[in-house]
Amino acid sequence: MENKVKQVDFFKFLKSVLPEQILLVDEIAGILNISNDSVYRRIRGEKELSLDELKKICSTLKIPLDSFLHLQSSNFLFYSKYIKQENFDLKSYLDEMLQTFRNFLHFKEKELIYLTKDFPIYHYFMFPEIASFKYFFWMKTYLNFAEYQKKKFSVNLLLDEIKETGMEISRIYTDIRSVEIHNPDNILTTLRQIEYYKDSHFFESKDELEQIYESLNNMIDHMEEQAAAGKKFMKNTKPHKGSADYEVYVSDFFIGDNTQLVKLDGNIRCFKVHNGINYLTSTDKRYCDYTKNFMDTVISKSAYISFVGEKERNRFFNMIRERINAHRENRINTLANF
Repeated sequence: MENKVKQVDFFKFLKSVLPEQILLVDEIAGILNISNDSVYRRIRGEKELSLDELKKICSTLKIPLDSFLHLQSSNFLFYSKYIKQENFDLKSYLDEMLQTFRNFLHFKEKELIYLTKDFPIYHYFMFPEIASFKYFFWMKTYLNFAEYQKKKFSVNLLLDEIKETGMEISRIYTDIRSVEIHNPDNILTTLRQIEYYKDSHFFESKDELEQIYESLNNMIDHMEEQAAAGKKFMKNTKPHKGSADYEVYVSDFFIGDNTQLVKLDGNIRCFKVHNGINYLTSTDKRYCDYTKNFMDTVISKSAYISFVGEKERNRFFNMIRERINAHRENRINTLANF
């Protein structure tokens, strides 16, 4: 009797973490490759759910079972898909990211909270020159892909279909309410990557380099426009009545680690960047709640610069522009200058 009750409760738990537009019966039938009638018998507890079936469900839906069982373990469950030379395809990588974002839209209440070390990639996607540079840097320098080792960077690197996929991710991003916690040093990640390539003569030409700096300044201008409006919108457009809220906080004392929380109808998912481009994903309630509480603490000690807070907002974005221009004008000492 106890196992039957737990099984019934398990399916109630699954229903609570799925978007209401997704029918639980159809979803489980597809995962287990059984009929809807067979699913109903499992939901009612008339047919026992096997361990293999339980594993398939949790693995496919990325549900940590200990979250449901409320196990008091010091372990947390994460999911990751590591990028390797033999299996990586940028279009597939972005398509998977796009599908994840589309799934977010199925939820009534949705919010992204981003604790940044670098600027969120969704901003870069709106400016293809920067997106191209980031991708090239990942492939050549972070991941050491063989086919990039003798290449120099060109802004025309990415195919149009890849640029469009990145732009579509940004479009969906602008439809979801967001909170971003920044630090003035966030820009340094990209600037140091550019300096490394300048010192190593990895740019195809000076024109390529200038286009990157110009795009960075344009991106910062666009971020400032959104922060001033307190709304999110694509570049070269204006906010409208249905634009998603955009809350920006600046912390002078804390640099984030590119952790993103997604709140979906009361449930939380955590995405954490590791090794440059890979993501760890968790729906473990204990871990997500702990991370959310930490972010709330950082927010409480940060300056709010969206819509109001004009003085702090100007100071923040002007500081970033000054850093970009200092690198652009070679006013920063690097190893090549010593």
